[in-house]
Amino acid sequence: MKRITVSMPDELGVLVEREAKRRQLSTSELVRLCLTEVLLSSGRREIPWAGSIEEPGLTYGAAIDEELDDAGWADEIAGGR
Repeated sequence: MKRITVSMPDELGVLVEREAKRRQLSTSELVRLCLTEVLLSSGRREIPWAGSIEEPGLTYGAAIDEELDDAGWADEIAGGR
C-alpha cells in the first residue's frame, strides 16, 4: 500500500480523529474511505461548462481545416507563412 503524508488544518485533523474514533477506525482507514467515496464512486467528473457553446453553424476545432479550405482561406493563410 502506498504511504502518503497529508497536511491539513488543525481543526480538520481534530474532526478526522474524532470521526475515526466514533466509527472505531484508524485515521488512515477513515481517510481512505472518504477519498474512495469522493474519487472513485462518483464516476465521470462533470465539466460544468461542457456544451455551453453549441451554436448551429459554428465550426468546431476538429473541422476548422476543412472549413477554411471550403471558404478559400487555406491558401491565403498558407501564403502568409
